[in-house]
Amino acid sequence: MGNSVFSKKGFFSLILLMVFNAGVLLGQLQTPEEFLITEYGKQFTPHHQLLAYTQYLADNSPYVKMEVYGYTYEKRPLALVFITSPENLNQLEKIRTTNLYNAGLHPEPDNSIEKAIVWLSYSVHGNEAAGSEASMTVMHTLAAPDEKVQKWLENTVVIIDPSLNPDGYSRYSHWMLRESGKHIHPETDDREHMEPWPGGRVNHYLFDLNRDWAWQTQIESEQRMVKYNDWLPHVHADIHEMGYNSHYYFAPAAAPYHNYITQWQRDFQVEIGKNHTRYFDQEGWIYFTRESFDLFYPSYGDTYPTYHGSIGMTYEKGGIGAGRAVKMNNDDILTLRDRIEQHTIASLSTIEVSSNNADAVIDQFKTYFADAVASPKGLFKGYVIKSSENQKSLAKLFDKNRIQYGYSTEKINSTGYNYTESKKEAYTIEPGDMIISGHQPKSTFLQILMEPEHSLEDSVTYDITAWSLPYAYGVTTFGMDVLPVIKTESKTKEKDWSCVEKPYAYYFKWEGHSGQSILSGLLKKEIHVRVSKKELQLEDKEMKGNYVFALRADNKHVKNFDSLIMALFEEHYAERGCVSTGFTNTGRDLGGRNFTLLKAPRVFTISGDGVSSNGFGQVWHFFENHLDYPISIVDINNVNRIDLSDFDILVLPDGFYTLPKSFTDKMDSWISGGGKVVAIAGALRLFADKEGYLLKEFATDEEKKNDEKLAEEKALMERFEHFEGSERRSISNMIPGAIIKNEIDQSHPLTYGLELPYYYSLKTSPRKFSLLKNASNPVYIPDNVSHFGFIGSELKPKLANTTTFAVENKGRGSIVYMIDNPLYRGFWHSGLHIFANALFMVD
Repeated sequence: MGNSVFSKKGFFSLILLMVFNAGVLLGQLQTPEEFLITEYGKQFTPHHQLLAYTQYLADNSPYVKMEVYGYTYEKRPLALVFITSPENLNQLEKIRTTNLYNAGLHPEPDNSIEKAIVWLSYSVHGNEAAGSEASMTVMHTLAAPDEKVQKWLENTVVIIDPSLNPDGYSRYSHWMLRESGKHIHPETDDREHMEPWPGGRVNHYLFDLNRDWAWQTQIESEQRMVKYNDWLPHVHADIHEMGYNSHYYFAPAAAPYHNYITQWQRDFQVEIGKNHTRYFDQEGWIYFTRESFDLFYPSYGDTYPTYHGSIGMTYEKGGIGAGRAVKMNNDDILTLRDRIEQHTIASLSTIEVSSNNADAVIDQFKTYFADAVASPKGLFKGYVIKSSENQKSLAKLFDKNRIQYGYSTEKINSTGYNYTESKKEAYTIEPGDMIISGHQPKSTFLQILMEPEHSLEDSVTYDITAWSLPYAYGVTTFGMDVLPVIKTESKTKEKDWSCVEKPYAYYFKWEGHSGQSILSGLLKKEIHVRVSKKELQLEDKEMKGNYVFALRADNKHVKNFDSLIMALFEEHYAERGCVSTGFTNTGRDLGGRNFTLLKAPRVFTISGDGVSSNGFGQVWHFFENHLDYPISIVDINNVNRIDLSDFDILVLPDGFYTLPKSFTDKMDSWISGGGKVVAIAGALRLFADKEGYLLKEFATDEEKKNDEKLAEEKALMERFEHFEGSERRSISNMIPGAIIKNEIDQSHPLTYGLELPYYYSLKTSPRKFSLLKNASNPVYIPDNVSHFGFIGSELKPKLANTTTFAVENKGRGSIVYMIDNPLYRGFWHSGLHIFANALFMVD
């Protein structure tokens, strides 16, 4: 008994000694200034040194754990840092699973442990670099905590992502190190304030990662969302920068708030903002709230967390273009150190207020998900998505976001809201149809993604106002007031297929991503294919829609013809098979005029000054990651060096640029000789109202004069308007982003493979052109403009009878005009298919 007591005394003495020694070590923990060789606070830190300091803290503080969760396209590590008390750090997995259990997304763990979880994300835009710089000071403060901070860490787990965009951050920080000299230059005429194209804002493929949280088109987002959904923090702050003349912005956010955001989420944003103001007021720092940055579009670093039960917030500090120091319009010099200090205080204040309200934060998180299961918000209590290739692509997005669904195993008659027809109607649920219940933990996020129309409390918004996935993916969808009781399974059974030895031809259906991938694979192997223009029946198989055939007779030049095709068919799951004859029962035979021969096109695009970095990146990413098809890239300053005869297609991305006349003259001749141009959005300036081209803003001179007359009358009337309200009046001719229902010509190659009888375009610009004369208008906005989301009252009637996608034949070549960008942010899947048609199907 005495030995037992002695052992306990000895144990506690050892613990006290360890704590004392840890205190000494923590007191000696190097600050970023001491560890880094880059003059921290005066110069920017390369990403590898940021990670080195993070690893140093993890190796030397019992409060810190670092985890590499993935790699960027340029193979830089993506890291998370977990900071909490040593006791919590040893039980991180139990804390995580307890939190997921509270959300209804995990079985109840043994020995549940509830802690508040705060996630801080820094510099998703790489050239908003002060966030990543500040993360090091924040981490040091937490890794060597004083008594106050220790108290926070007892009931709170802090998760820090010090650099959400390592490739963009590296592009910016290395440029600054290379271009900046010994002395700072606050005046803006110095080159350190003039970042070159494409800038550090974007990732490797020049995507804006802050718009990609829900869609996860980029590898950084996809890997990060695995970890985010593993944790589902209670509070999330996304740390940004804005123009350097702006002061600090923090919660509460601006209107519009999505109407599914709870009152608790709204109120606690205010409490967080009030906590920040205590510190900012003490320092005399200028700040603002409730302006500019709303909570509506679901794919931001503040809204995605908010729609997952968190308190999601954007923090912004002036700094873009500031370099190391800049003179502001109030004659103050804004330094990098200033930006670091303010981000640090806002970050620590977030942890403090969350820790002080930990019990309430946890309880409200539980309530959020319990309510989602019991009483789903929204118009519908469930959804049915008819079986198709695009349904499979949508299932992948649901999987990434851990939205639950199943597939019907039986046939049942039902009634629901038909998204395509915008009305309720009777239909039949069949085996293979996707069944999604609104009674699930992710219900609120599901409803936000699926609703056709969202309630918009304020039309002055920061981003697009419509994104409904049934329209984005072009799938036949029914919204259900009551989801019928129906048997389901977790996976669909892939249709078996078999083939005779050495068939006459192989075929696959031209639809969705699988069809695009098979075609790309065939063309890269130099296999010639033919696409059907009309329905046919072949060997008793009804072939409705468009099918692609690889005939043995077209491909005598291809070695291993059968094995190459079989390998592609095994990899992708489009409807596919083979036939032993080219003779059809109905329709024209495979060798007839109903089948267009397709060969592998040689494609190039342009990059550089004036080209939209996002627009170029969307083209580049589509070819390399969606289509997996080669594209050559030429800097705009080098286009005159190009021999156009080496290429078949030129893709002109969005942007505001001109091409040398010497090049455009060559391009005109090249098009007439058989070349094809695909011009997207801003690139249409190169052709609009230009001699020799048919693209016109107005169909007639009379229409143009009438428009000018109305504009003049409006200008005269506005002379009497008050200044107040000018912003709201200005949006009457704007469209931040809305879905518009388009009529389509289903016989035209540009619409081959679309599932729906309409095309729903995501329109993000007031750009408009009259229906082309003496050309094809396969996708256009009809006289009765039907839309979802906000369109300015004066713009809407002007969109009637305008073209969305048009094709002009010029000699033996063609120009595909894309008024709306079908590649926008990479998530509009029906647009991706139209772009694939423009490449491969349009002559």
